[in-house]
Amino acid sequence: MSEFKARIITPVHVKESEITTEMVQRCYDYMAKIVVERGEVCLPLFKRLHDELESRRANDNLMNLAKKIAEKNKGVSDDTT
Repeated sequence: MSEFKARIITPVHVKESEITTEMVQRCYDYMAKIVVERGEVCLPLFKRLHDELESRRANDNLMNLAKKIAEKNKGVSDDTT
């Protein structure tokens, strides 16, 4: 018999702006277990979480890069004329 046990989860209403990368990661990890247990029918949701996680990581990396560049150029004149 399957080890997967369905749980009743209380719906939580969260604004999109309040969803963190860590929250998406936890959902992604949990969904991976469901995919293994339930099969290919669950792959579309797993893919959506995968894509969202990749997008958030890429954005986090770009933001960190922008911060490094801004810090390196701190004090450099903005006047390009």
